[in-house]
Amino acid sequence: LFISFLVGILIGCSTEVTIEPGNEIIVSNNQAELNNRLMKTDEIVPISFYGNAAGKVEDSLELRLEAELESPNIDGVHLQASSVSQRGDRVMVSYNYAGEQYAGGTDYLEIDDDELEIKSQILTAAADISYAEYSSSRLFLAGAVAKEDSQAFVYTAKVSGDEIKTEESSNAFLGSYVATSIERHNSTLYVTTGDDETRGGGIYKINNKLEIQAFLPLHDARWVKYSNGKLYVGQGTPGKISVIKASNFEKEREIGLQGANDPGAKTTLAIADGLIFFAAGESGVYIIDEETGQILHQITFPEVNTVTNAVTVDDQMIFVSNGESGIYIASYDKKNNEEPKLIGKMSFDEFPSINHIHYKQKTLYVAAGLGGMKVISVKKKK
Repeated sequence: LFISFLVGILIGCSTEVTIEPGNEIIVSNNQAELNNRLMKTDEIVPISFYGNAAGKVEDSLELRLEAELESPNIDGVHLQASSVSQRGDRVMVSYNYAGEQYAGGTDYLEIDDDELEIKSQILTAAADISYAEYSSSRLFLAGAVAKEDSQAFVYTAKVSGDEIKTEESSNAFLGSYVATSIERHNSTLYVTTGDDETRGGGIYKINNKLEIQAFLPLHDARWVKYSNGKLYVGQGTPGKISVIKASNFEKEREIGLQGANDPGAKTTLAIADGLIFFAAGESGVYIIDEETGQILHQITFPEVNTVTNAVTVDDQMIFVSNGESGIYIASYDKKNNEEPKLIGKMSFDEFPSINHIHYKQKTLYVAAGLGGMKVISVKKKK
């Protein structure tokens, strides 16, 4: 019902990052030029510690800003980093534009001997990109395109020899206004498409050829994660998590929550150690038992007017993005089921609104809007 091709958008490609009439998809594989936007640094990131943590944790945790990636621009339009994803040594940074105009793109990077390098880039003057994923030598972009009002879509292009190739690219329309997230499991992609159900909002199961295999309508679906044969979909207005069996695409249950009422919040979730971590907007972060759906803990923040956009978890460390309030740090002990400990938050002289964060193997990637992407190493000293 929703599949067609954006022939008007996929007209031509180039290795030059310039936009000309009739040429809205631009690929650059000039690595030397692209890496001029990636600045290597080595700076301590200060932490404002809370309560009993102050003075005790300070000597045991070190954050270091390793690199900064400047956001690209299209014909003078400065894009903002909307998300960061990682598959092994591949890192994808997606971009969109905050405003009525549609513009976006993705930087495709690789980690080689602990060094991060931009390998290729794709820009579009006709679509916002919410999220980028990698699967089977292909790049998948999800977002919104200007078509009558706003239309959710997924675009795919081949990655060959570290370069994005648009010769084998295609695009599929999905329901609702914007595709908000992609989760990959094996060769299957799961895509959320936000509000509203009457326009086809919900979650889609598609293959690498962008063929729709299943669809389940859901209210305000914002984020999806796969774990143990099930899909966990974070929803907003009001906040809840739908648990879906991946095998038959049937809803198993809902976990009702408070919060996530800001229509502009990203509202991500993470799964680790049998726990679900849900970014619930004004309600902070919920920690939920994956098997039973029981709410175990809730993390709230001392500052007022914080809206929790995203949460990322690894090695029993929790990082939480709260927009203009910055990034908060907490820890948890699954073995003893103790209350999570709010350690503090990162302090920057100039740190823009944080859209999304991703933490893996002691590296924190930060999609900082107009501030581009930050790479922060996390070291536990003790």
